[in-house]
Amino acid sequence: MGDLFSSETELVGDVREVVFENAENGYAVIRLEVSGQPRPVTVTGALYGLHAGARVKVFGEFREHPRFGRQLVAKRHEEVLPRSHVGMVAFLASQFHGIGVKLAERIVERFGDQTYEILDHDPTLIGTIPGVGRKKAAAVAAQWESRKAIREAATFLQGYGVGPGQVARVFRHYGDATVALVKTNPYRLADEVRGIGFKTADKIAQSLGIPKDSPERARAAVLYLLGEAAGQGHLLLPMAELRGRALALEIEEEALSAALVALAGEELVVVENEAPASGGRRVVPSEGVPGERGFWDRAGPAVYALANHRDEAAVAWMLSWRGVHQDAEIGLVERVRAAARRAGIELAPEQEEAVRRAFTSRLGVITGGPGVGKTTIIKLLVDLAEQRGDEVKLAAPTGRAAKRLSEATGRPASTIHRLLGFDPFTFEFFHGSENPISAGHLVLDECSMLDVPLAAALLRAVPEDCRLTLVGDADQLPSVGPGDFFRAVCASDAVPVSRLTRVFRQREGSHIVAGAHAVNRGEFPDFDPPGPGGEFYFVQQDSPEETAEMIRTLVVERMPQAYGLDPRLDIQVLTPMHKGAAGAENLNAVLGQALNPNPESQVVRGGRTLRTGDRVVQIRNDYEKNVFNGDQGFVVAADGEKGTLVVRIDDREVRYERDDLEMLLPAWATTVHRAQGGEYRAVVLALTGQHFPLLRRNLAYTAITRARALCVIVGSRRALALAIRNGSTSDRCSWLEERLRAARAPSEAGS
Repeated sequence: MGDLFSSETELVGDVREVVFENAENGYAVIRLEVSGQPRPVTVTGALYGLHAGARVKVFGEFREHPRFGRQLVAKRHEEVLPRSHVGMVAFLASQFHGIGVKLAERIVERFGDQTYEILDHDPTLIGTIPGVGRKKAAAVAAQWESRKAIREAATFLQGYGVGPGQVARVFRHYGDATVALVKTNPYRLADEVRGIGFKTADKIAQSLGIPKDSPERARAAVLYLLGEAAGQGHLLLPMAELRGRALALEIEEEALSAALVALAGEELVVVENEAPASGGRRVVPSEGVPGERGFWDRAGPAVYALANHRDEAAVAWMLSWRGVHQDAEIGLVERVRAAARRAGIELAPEQEEAVRRAFTSRLGVITGGPGVGKTTIIKLLVDLAEQRGDEVKLAAPTGRAAKRLSEATGRPASTIHRLLGFDPFTFEFFHGSENPISAGHLVLDECSMLDVPLAAALLRAVPEDCRLTLVGDADQLPSVGPGDFFRAVCASDAVPVSRLTRVFRQREGSHIVAGAHAVNRGEFPDFDPPGPGGEFYFVQQDSPEETAEMIRTLVVERMPQAYGLDPRLDIQVLTPMHKGAAGAENLNAVLGQALNPNPESQVVRGGRTLRTGDRVVQIRNDYEKNVFNGDQGFVVAADGEKGTLVVRIDDREVRYERDDLEMLLPAWATTVHRAQGGEYRAVVLALTGQHFPLLRRNLAYTAITRARALCVIVGSRRALALAIRNGSTSDRCSWLEERLRAARAPSEAGS
């Protein structure tokens, strides 16, 4: 062990406590018991995955933290093999196939302290022990070499902040050659290993002395920037935007151009010099699209990752093909009206036309805001399709939206991923063009949440003779994934779209519906005056801190007293952002303390505390557990020592292991984006100047439409006015709208 107060230190000890760990970046804080030291040493760094009781060797430097005092900042750590007789026997018996306790005892008795050295340098000597033999010795030697390679890879990669889980993925991909291959070209990590990004690979490359102007770096940077853009919702990057982002990474114009040529030759990117043409002309909407660097020229040039280009082109072609295929339906109008009479429904002309289109074309698109009868039309569509003898399938992008669709129709509905048979291990779908789903009429709801890659996968799996009906609200927030699928489809005028505008719930006195439509028109809504009996209120607060406190008072006290609401079950707090006093993180802390003040136990994971009694939300699909993005439940058991939780979701209990907890977030408050597709009895929406970057009309509109019976907006009128005035919606870089028009043009010309 080095001097505890020297700049370069090596510590060997036992982990007493894991104080903090972050699964996303591998950072952790541990207390390490070191022989000869009067108290545990605080160690920070890429230590994720360690547990109390583990013995480790840590290398790093001591630094004085202004708040937490003296800490060892670890550069790397490695497994420490046991050296005692008992420990060595237990290690060999537990780690090697074919070696039991008795044989391990004989090996250690024979070689003693030299056991590991024998395994390192001449493992064939183990074959000289009676009962081992050359075959078993060779198997043990191979296992030892593999373990040694894993330790070397872990030591090497963890020194650059690669977490243990990521190390395992890298080693599975490259095997015993991990260190050699990564040293040769660390940028392969970003290309070939899921979860390892450009920044980590670049950090390793710079430490190895690879120059910043290397072709490998420029190539990896382009793929990274396109992937980062996809995470921001873009299917492409305009060339000017790509140049700017590359320059920020110190990639010069010449290196960028060479990288694009190389990547295009490898069929990893597609460069288009201009927007798709429609009817012999370029389609360039005059208003442009506001992006992060201002307006981008929709005319081009632009760069796609190959997969995104294929998906966008496939969606345009498949939708256009469906849109022009018409089917004659004799007596359809009479059957629609008869079905409506049987259901006790009085259809408006636009609703009747929407139903008719769903049966006379292979593609029907229905869009409209709240209260315009979309659910009524879906139920009627299903009834008519079943009467025709069609096999009807219902689906939606999320589990929560699928559940609502099933409740509305009385028929089973699934997520799109489950419909297509998604395999979470291979990240592939069972159904596709070679193995389509079985359906005569497929109805998809909440299509504003559908991104272009998922839309492409779905369309490939729909049989040619199956009718497809897309239903949604094009004015809501776009999907989390890349593209702005439903808005582009509805805006293209290239496929049959039924726009429902007549509001039925408004005539029943719904101020929420009326307010939502006013916001969507760019008008400041009429709120109910203060006092009981209303359903749509605005509560003025001057600061984010006051907003958070008022939300706590409303949720915990006033709304339950005035409306008989259960604050744990009936009220959902929404906010545009995660951070800030009026963001989801702080609101969850404030509300959790008020609504769940005395939890029986808790688990701390990645800086996040989850306690028994907490409301939580699933943030990723997990097909093994049968839980999906947006599903909410309550923690009913927490084991802080093991780091496990049990969550009751609907009528069943789901167990989460330590590594699963990154899929859960507290849900007393959540972002508007995460609430999309959900519906709640009461919604409280925080809107303050702190939320300025995200204040848009479609965000406010989406939040209001989540409320079924009561909606309260808390914050500043100025923030709400800014959101209503900011009507820009399509900030997604995509040419889907143009491709749809271009694909439609030849069909129209030939008709």
